[in-house]
Amino acid sequence: MRLTLRTLLAYLDDILDPTDASELRRKIEDSDFAKGLVHRIQSANSRSRLGAPPVEGKGMGLDPNTVAEYLDNVLPPERVPDLERICLESDIHLSEVASCHQILAIVLGEAADVDPGLRERIYRLGSPGTSRTAASTISPAEVNGGHAVRSGHPSPEGPVLGGMYDPPPVPVVPPPIEAQGEAPMPAVRRSRTEVPEYLRAGQRSNWKPMVVTLLLAFLLSAVALRAIGPFDRDHPLLRLFGGSGAQVADGKLPQNGIGESTETTDVAEPAETGLPDSADRPGVADVEARSTAPDDSPDEDTAQPGRGPDGRSPADGASAASPGTGESGASIATNDDRADPEFPETEPDPGRVAGEVDSEMEPTGATPDLDSGEPLSDVASAQPVEVGYVKIKELQFPVRFDPKTQDWYRLPARSKLFSGDHLRVLPTFYPEIVLTPGVQIVFAGPSSLVLTPPTPQGEPTLSMRYGRAFVATAGVPGARLHLNLGGRICSVTFLDAASEIALETRNFLPPGAHPERDATQRVTRVFTTIGRIEWQDDATSSPVPVIEGQVRVLVDGNAETLAAGDLPSWILREDLREIDRSASMVLASYLVPDRSMTLSLRERAQDRRTEIRALAAMALAHLDIYEPLVAELDDVRQRPHWAGEFEALRQAMAKSPESAEAVRQNLEKRFPNIAEDAYRLLAGYSPQQLLEGADDALVKMLDHPSLCVRVLAFENLRRITGLTLLYRADVSEESRRSSVRGWQERLNNRTILYATIPSATSEGW
Repeated sequence: MRLTLRTLLAYLDDILDPTDASELRRKIEDSDFAKGLVHRIQSANSRSRLGAPPVEGKGMGLDPNTVAEYLDNVLPPERVPDLERICLESDIHLSEVASCHQILAIVLGEAADVDPGLRERIYRLGSPGTSRTAASTISPAEVNGGHAVRSGHPSPEGPVLGGMYDPPPVPVVPPPIEAQGEAPMPAVRRSRTEVPEYLRAGQRSNWKPMVVTLLLAFLLSAVALRAIGPFDRDHPLLRLFGGSGAQVADGKLPQNGIGESTETTDVAEPAETGLPDSADRPGVADVEARSTAPDDSPDEDTAQPGRGPDGRSPADGASAASPGTGESGASIATNDDRADPEFPETEPDPGRVAGEVDSEMEPTGATPDLDSGEPLSDVASAQPVEVGYVKIKELQFPVRFDPKTQDWYRLPARSKLFSGDHLRVLPTFYPEIVLTPGVQIVFAGPSSLVLTPPTPQGEPTLSMRYGRAFVATAGVPGARLHLNLGGRICSVTFLDAASEIALETRNFLPPGAHPERDATQRVTRVFTTIGRIEWQDDATSSPVPVIEGQVRVLVDGNAETLAAGDLPSWILREDLREIDRSASMVLASYLVPDRSMTLSLRERAQDRRTEIRALAAMALAHLDIYEPLVAELDDVRQRPHWAGEFEALRQAMAKSPESAEAVRQNLEKRFPNIAEDAYRLLAGYSPQQLLEGADDALVKMLDHPSLCVRVLAFENLRRITGLTLLYRADVSEESRRSSVRGWQERLNNRTILYATIPSATSEGW
């Protein structure tokens, strides 16, 4: 019998034949992974606050019908590995499947004990005069031990249900028949159903709270009406409903004491934006046309007026670092001051670690730098000006840096946005903001941006250091947005009311380059997903038309328009696994607006759920705190998330030399003995370096004593060749021996080569 998740559950629930159970027991004892999985199942089932998937979920891991088909052993074989992989990656799904399997094993394997009195009452269902003999013929499915067994269809052998068994038929015991000549049993008297006390308590009248509520409402209404004016014939409410107001003499309205008419003018409340919710789609297409007048801004009473959790007003300003600062606000070192290209040992400088905090979880104390480059507007504003607001999407939100507390805080829905605000978007989150007038933006995952004042013509501007976003007009043809993309001043004009673009801008660190010395490449891609746009590469170039199905690619000083072809997975919203989506929703519930974001994320980085730990660690990395993410590489529980964490660390190193230095110093702090090797593996290897012997070093590191080194070496090999050869860094040396032998054979054949040469536009590098 093969050792699979289904057979393991059958073994745990003791529904296998003794021979199969004995064979499976030996296999479990010989497998460290199987023993660990047994421990995970038992531990997950005993955790009362683990949670459960939604009842009406979608997707393989959340659909109850798919799980039921798996438990009934009728799920198509090609779908079984995907479902089992989801269960192995998530304690929530693993516990749900194991618990359902255990319940089915108990219910289908043991007959229920039914009270004799209840059995008698069931037999007597029907008219009051029904005799016991007549009532005993009750349907083709006879009641037996609480289970309905179809008459005439006994099963001598319970069919295998992926470990489940149908219960063997139990003989139906008919009720005793009265002796001959005895009078029939009298009809059962129907007694009045008694309502239990705990239910009767909930049926009591709630008139007192209603009276108190109505009284308070009346008092508040009276105070509001009195504030409008005295209760006389001239009261505005009386005139509004056609009451007998003041007498009109000579066809003129009566005047007040200062010569002005007492008639009031109704002021219209600001309208909602009229934009459709974009939570379930990749972009913001098909938006409704709406007015872009200033009254479209959020209602003053409902919008969040603060500039931080302490309620700072816009006049307090925002902190900005000089254009020459890096991610942590420290000065960028010159080429002469940076590390040697051969990665020599360097003395760590704790003061340069971006976002590092002590064990007491204090605020970061590092002001993030603003994007460098020429200003987007010639308007010199002494005070921040309002430039937009956050859309109403409670579970999708950005975070804003507060210069006073030197920390990040969640922005609630309808929060006002001001020039100088520094915002970040966490991984797996898709918040939406509106820049007035006429532009709405949905950010797709990790992004860093600074809000800037509008141009003298009133056109919105935005500075993005890195990130992905869907940008569209608010139903306004001809709307224009000015962008500072890492120092490059660009602009986009939406020619149609429904035009939409997908924008990506980032730094590309070629594999093998020195993160603290070699220059990165600035990459920007603009996909026109709907309609037509005009794109201007810089302030001096002419606008270029980009129609639907095309992409404008800018790499450093080069630019060209190409056919888009197959859209990247992030535009199609296919880059997130189902487990990442559910983890995002859980994590959002812990991140409250009035609490330090770094403190909340650090707490979640210690969560028992692996997916929550990984997401919190990657979110902290995008807030320039790398310690939890580095620690993930040495935790065997985080194996399903190592690939994403490797990518997050590479992205951090590509942001700036200061970020790369911060990653290196955290490696030295966590792994002082292997920090140099780990840092070199994170930098990757170029095709030329592989030919010069780096491939041999990678294969040797697959058997390194450090788990961190093995993880990073394998991630390099997987990205280079696109293969895994069933290697696992978290198993014993004996268990991974065959996989290492496979990699050794490829090394001997000189086939450890890039399947696709990494470039600035490559996905995954």
